[in-house]
Amino acid sequence: MVVRSIDEITSVIIPLFDNHPLRGSKLLSYQIFREVTLMMKDKKHLTIDGTVQILDISDFMNKDTSLRTEVTKEELLEKLRLKYGELPKFEKINLPEPINLKPLTLEFVRGLVDGDGSFNVSFRMDRRRIGINFTVITELSSISVLNELIDFFNCGTVYKLVSSAARYQVQTVDEIYCFA
Repeated sequence: MVVRSIDEITSVIIPLFDNHPLRGSKLLSYQIFREVTLMMKDKKHLTIDGTVQILDISDFMNKDTSLRTEVTKEELLEKLRLKYGELPKFEKINLPEPINLKPLTLEFVRGLVDGDGSFNVSFRMDRRRIGINFTVITELSSISVLNELIDFFNCGTVYKLVSSAARYQVQTVDEIYCFA
């Protein structure tokens, strides 16, 4: 499902996430998304000032997974300069301060696992061993959420991966059964 209607986003999506805040880097991306949406609702994106401002603040969204780079941003700015001449200077938007989040809830963890978790059973024939592990993988910028899982489950380990991701992992039978 994709929601593109500004009215639907401002009346359904924004109130939902304002009342039930995201965690980790998703919170910053949401705050930027929210600000851009409100600018678009006010038709600011139809001006060169608004377009440049949106381009500037959206550069901070989803840094680990975005295809945007400083080079692509500069290419867009150069196209705008060619079309409009000198680009306007604008006041930086101050995003809200990070909020004090409540502890993880079972519902949040279930949703996180539904989206980013996996349960695995492995077999090693050379030693007749069966291994089990439970993992949750997120963008590296959301590693703080994975660290919260250690406290929530009272077990597990968080690893940084080479792919700009991080993994929470529980891989022993004792740890698998530790949460009650």
